[in-house]
Amino acid sequence: MKEQILSIISMRDIADKYGYKIKNNMICCPFHNDKTASMKIYDKSFYCFGCNKTGDLIQFVEYLFNLNFKEAMQKINLDFNLNLSSNIKIDYDKIKSIQEEKQRKEKQKNIIFQQKCDILLSYNKYIKYFSKKINKNNWENYTHIIAFLKDKAELLEYELENMY
Repeated sequence: MKEQILSIISMRDIADKYGYKIKNNMICCPFHNDKTASMKIYDKSFYCFGCNKTGDLIQFVEYLFNLNFKEAMQKINLDFNLNLSSNIKIDYDKIKSIQEEKQRKEKQKNIIFQQKCDILLSYNKYIKYFSKKINKNNWENYTHIIAFLKDKAELLEYELENMY
């Protein structure tokens, strides 16, 4: 079945099917926290320059859905309607559980991102507020507060830039 799959399906087909945006034969690696595309896809294989994960398109499905080799071949067979004969059974509950966990983590990450954005907006609001309060008689009272808020805002901006 392996040879049949490899003769019919390309790595691009796999990436498209499972929702990866391809640009110049590169995708964001699903196997590590990748915010810029570091995985090169070839005709029948892939290589990630970030985490060094490599393999053929069947292994990609294997790693992506935490399947064994036979289950990965069967998943490809079914997902692409290849109708290749096989007696391999797939644990769809296992696949669904993995997909739900990935979605839960992504949703949580988005919530944290939004919360950090809200905090950053508050920091910037207070920086503007305290900056307006400064005059020559009270500047010492506010400069340390403004410096503190600017440091916190800068750190938060760095965290936000590196979340995705």
